[in-house]
Parts: sequence; C-alpha cells; structure tokens
Amino acid sequence: MKIIKKQKSIEEVKSWFHDNVLPCSFIDNLPATMSYEEMMFLPLGISNNNASNFHWDFNKKNPIPMSAVARLILFLVPIGATFYQRKLGSGATTEYKQYAGVIIQDDRFIEIYNSNNYYRNARQTGSSFSEAVVGLLGDSKERAERKAKSFLFVEVHSDGTKKTLLDYYHMPEYCAQYLNIYGNRLKLLLFIDERDAFIRSILSGLDPKQAVFRYLREAIKQEFHAQGAYFAVRERHRILLLKQGVSDVEEMKKQDKRISSVYIQGMNLRRSMVASRESSGESVIYKASGKKKIDALAYRLLNAVKAGNRDSFLDTVFRLHIAEGQELNPVFMDVFKSEGLDFETIGGAFIAGLLGKEFTKEGDEK
Repeated sequence: MKIIKKQKSIEEVKSWFHDNVLPCSFIDNLPATMSYEEMMFLPLGISNNNASNFHWDFNKKNPIPMSAVARLILFLVPIGATFYQRKLGSGATTEYKQYAGVIIQDDRFIEIYNSNNYYRNARQTGSSFSEAVVGLLGDSKERAERKAKSFLFVEVHSDGTKKTLLDYYHMPEYCAQYLNIYGNRLKLLLFIDERDAFIRSILSGLDPKQAVFRYLREAIKQEFHAQGAYFAVRERHRILLLKQGVSDVEEMKKQDKRISSVYIQGMNLRRSMVASRESSGESVIYKASGKKKIDALAYRLLNAVKAGNRDSFLDTVFRLHIAEGQELNPVFMDVFKSEGLDFETIGGAFIAGLLGKEFTKEGDEK
C-alpha cells in the first residue's frame, strides 16, 4: 500500500500494477494476490515446494497467479455440484463411486443456476444420466439450440488418496440436434447402464459403437434386450448421419427402413431355424441346444463385426441363408461399399434380429 500511495495519478497506479503484479490466471482483469497451491483448499494439503507433480515439467519456480475472487469461487464450487453414485466397469470389475457433477454454459447466471438445479433434482430423484440430459434439453427446441452451443458437463471423483477421475463432455452441435429431435427415442434402450454409456460417448463426440456392442452381448444373454439392442443400432446410425450433415427427414426414414429390413431378415431367419427343428420332431432338450446354437452364431457374428472382419461375417450369413433356403437381403452388400449402411449398422441390426422377436406396440414408433 505504501508504494501505491506514492503514485501521483490513477494512470501511474495502473502502470505500477501492470508492471509489478501478475494477472489472475483464472479471471481476466483481476490482479493476482497469491499463487495457486493445494494447501489453499485442504488443511493437510501439500505445500508448493513439496508438490513435485503439481507443476508443468516439474517447474516449481513457475507460479500460478490467482486472485482472491478466483480462490473464493473455487472454494464454493462444491456447493453448486450434484453428488450421485456412478457405476464403473462391468461384470466382475463393476464398482460404484461417488461423483460430483456440474453443468457449465456460456449464459446468464440464472440460466446456469436453473440448469444445475434441474440436473440436481433429476439425479437425486432417481433419473439416470441420459434421462437428466434429455430432460434438460426438452423444454423447447429454441431453448435447446441456444443452450447446446455452450453446454459442458463435468463429472469428477476424488478419494482420500487424492486419486482424481475427471470426465467432461462438451456437447457437439449435431449431438444437440439429435437429442432435440430423437432424444426421447433413447428411452427405448431399457438397459440403463449402456444407455448412459451411449449418451456419454455421443456427448464426447465419439462413435457409440462400443456401447452398442456391449448391448448386443447382453441381448445374447437375455433375449429381453434384443429390441433395445436394435434401437441402439438405429440411434447410432441416426447420430452418424447428423454428424455427416444429413438432416433431411425423408432420408432418415429411408435409412431407418433399410436398417429395419436387416433386423426383420435376422428375425425371419431365426423363425425358420426354430420351425425346421419343430417340424423335425426334435425333443425339448434338443430345442434348447438349438437356442444355444443361435447364441453361438450371434457371438461369432458379433466378434466378426467388432473386429471389422467383413469376409467372416458375410461367409456366416451366406451359409445360414443357404441352409434355411432364405433369400439374402441385398442391403448386406453395402458392407463392401463406401455409401449406404455401414458395416457395424448392418451387422448389429442382423444380430439383434437373430436374437429378437416381432416389435411390440410399445417398441414401434408412431
């Protein structure tokens, strides 16, 4: 303060601050009053001199200037976060961790508050991640389009050993468009774990095919999930089309019909395989082994799709159709073309049909 009092004008004070005080690294136009250190927030935090991994290239002498306002905001961040249990892994590696989630957007404070408040209420009343995200954008088309450009979902977990897991999803424009038009279709994916993984992938701008593959594997174990696996295949393809800039409604319907035809082809093939065994007078025990044969075929086809092995996939498909005397859907030839349905979509729809049954009224789209 003594140095500032010696300055004769406002311009000299500003000049002194500019030359002698570092700016805040977090908030523009604010002077730094301290360096960012872990001990600022934790009673047992590591000091700046002892935190070797806290600095870029282990450069301890390089400060991270921070203003008092930035410190206060960082200290208060947990107040606005939503805490919930999140499932990680699958099968024997499944574990549940407590995560804190927050929504960040370039908008007025009241809009940010309303978004986080809605997200908190949705998660704390039992809604899954996907349901909360779709509901957040479900008020109106105009509002969703306005908010989606700056939507950032952050999820963080930290334990007593200071191990931190951070996930963040910045919603791409085509993803916002998909959720705006087809978001409610995700409710048809009844396997909640993979539905959440599906939407986390598209929010990250990634192809959700891994979530689809896991859904198909679950459908092999439980036929109940076969239709959900088909819907996952279809929704993934819609997302890919929107990502490519295809938004024409009629073109979407045309592509949906092609996917549906592949699903029906698999369903008809299954029906033929079951009927041929029933007409041959096989015992109940042998029929059960027939179910196992279909599951084994589904596993083989799924492994071929995951590996990108088009030749192995089509070889199995050809043999099945010849054995049952069924005509082959010409859509299968798209697997070798650069246009048309992609290999994963064709393979996924056929496998789902091979495992599934006819659509129920709830599953059909109006």
